Amino acid sequence: MEFIAVVAIVLLAIVISYSYFIFWIYKDSQKYGEDPLAWTFLASFLFIGVLPFYLNSRTNNKVSCSRCEKWFPKLLKECPHCGGKNDQRAK
Repeated sequence: MEFIAVVAIVLLAIVISYSYFIFWIYKDSQKYGEDPLAWTFLASFLFIGVLPFYLNSRTNNKVSCSRCEKWFPKLLKECPHCGGKNDQRAK
């Protein structure tokens, strides 16, 4: 009986962790201007395998606008949200 209780607690912890991971991917991809549904879909089926790729891709090619603080591609001359100048433009 104790073994079943331990297994149930471990499975519950895994489900809670997995749910938090999916929620975090959704909210974080929104924050960085990525497609939250696409990332959430990928994370739902690939779980840990998508995390390193996501973390690497979310900031390498993006900069935060100094005026509106939204994220946009580093190669753009100005922010597509507010028109602010991109001081960190890749050359």
